[in-house]
Amino acid sequence: VNSEFADKYIMEYSPNAGDNLYLPKEASITTYMDRGEKVLSSDGKEYTGFKREKSAIYLYTDPDRADVYELPLYMYKGYKAVDTSTNEELKVEKSNSGLVSVAVPKGHECIRISYAGTALQKISDVISLLTTALVFIVIIKKRREIFNAG
Repeated sequence: VNSEFADKYIMEYSPNAGDNLYLPKEASITTYMDRGEKVLSSDGKEYTGFKREKSAIYLYTDPDRADVYELPLYMYKGYKAVDTSTNEELKVEKSNSGLVSVAVPKGHECIRISYAGTALQKISDVISLLTTALVFIVIIKKRREIFNAG
């Protein structure tokens, strides 16, 4: 494991996953398990104006109030927060407990937070698809050569 990765993450056993997980160094597996599916506002109180839909969390906020929300998601590169009406991207940061934190300024009503992946992940997906297509092309060409030779 490279030193930059080791400086940012720790490995803990998760009874829910049945395996070890790499977590942000500030986090603990018990952080999430003890807290559950709760969103906290900047004053540390539970915020109920949200819903989880598949792999996204939607925050329904008061447009007349700015606040910072801590979500029940471990922070990894690749999370995005987007205002659903304007498509404006908001800044996603790591909270003191290693979870996803989003600062929502005034004027926003619905924010979608989801894992979009990193540029490197997207590039590797494209390379994998191209490699798979190339393998199929080579197989088809070899079969045609064998069929035409026979």
